[in-house]
Amino acid sequence: QLDVGGRVGADYSLPLGMGVGGSVGTQYLKRYANREGQDLWAQSWDWEAHLLYSPLSWLNFGLAVEHGEPVIRNGVRNIDFVDRNRTRYTFTALAAY
Repeated sequence: QLDVGGRVGADYSLPLGMGVGGSVGTQYLKRYANREGQDLWAQSWDWEAHLLYSPLSWLNFGLAVEHGEPVIRNGVRNIDFVDRNRTRYTFTALAAY
């Protein structure tokens, strides 16, 4: 129904066409009412760290680690910084003509 959130990130350029960066964010989701008529808000959070490499002006490569999960699980505030089931690794390659 409703989605409100915020994100903060930073990138830093290194010599030789490399760069590093990361971000962290949170999100509040307003769900439809449950069977008891309660309106519920659900919070999630995530983080991301990445490494970029651009050997040529038209060629870019990237590696990233991303993690995101709900803040409350099974009715308990339970935040894991890293969880193998909610963490993913990505590789990107971009060539522009």
